Amino acid sequence: MRQVPGVQAARWWGGYVTRQVDMPALLAAKKMKRRDRVIELITSKAMTSAELSKVIHCGLRGTQIIITKLRKAGLIHIQGYRRQKAGIAAMWRYGIGVDATKPPPVPCAERSRKCRDGQGVEEHAFALARQRAKKWKIKRDPLVAAFFGEMK
Repeated sequence: MRQVPGVQAARWWGGYVTRQVDMPALLAAKKMKRRDRVIELITSKAMTSAELSKVIHCGLRGTQIIITKLRKAGLIHIQGYRRQKAGIAAMWRYGIGVDATKPPPVPCAERSRKCRDGQGVEEHAFALARQRAKKWKIKRDPLVAAFFGEMK
């Protein structure tokens, strides 16, 4: 019988082979494979936590735990940062190096200005009409008020 990590012994039981499985050792072997896969991936090119989790078929939190352990061991560093829809993501790289400085966040006024600069005339007019419509006060129909009474 071949050696499988986490399996202590195989026994015959009524014509069937049963295994005594040591679950902590099996899980440790599985985590080690993911850890080795992460190291292999970020050796070739820098990747974010989200990209790594998709490639190694692991949850984002599990990938972040692996990265934190590698970081504490001093095996990885931040090569750079990438702007994404969710914010700024760190690009991890295997090896010894100095962490890149995190870029400052973009202020709200600058984001709004950039959005407005990309608008055309029609979009701008539509946005202004939407703002005017928010200020309108809805008036009650007089016929409905006659039937059901005034609102208090």
